[in-house]
Amino acid sequence: MKIFVFIPIDRYNSLLMAAVPFRSTYLMLKNGLIIRDSEGRETVKFLCDMDQAKGLGELASQICPDAALDIEESIRLAREM
Repeated sequence: MKIFVFIPIDRYNSLLMAAVPFRSTYLMLKNGLIIRDSEGRETVKFLCDMDQAKGLGELASQICPDAALDIEESIRLAREM
């Protein structure tokens, strides 16, 4: 199952920098799209498999805990659909 993961830009940037040693994760994150809401807040959105999102959440919990919460929320929302 494919899902969209949404991470605020500041957390995304922190996660991206921490993910450099993890090549496949880094490449997945680099393919994200920056979207801006009506209030100008920027979020990065990217598509991945549910298993990839879970793995990214586990990695993020170790290297960027704030982003892990956003990933978990994206997974939860995808399961509700």
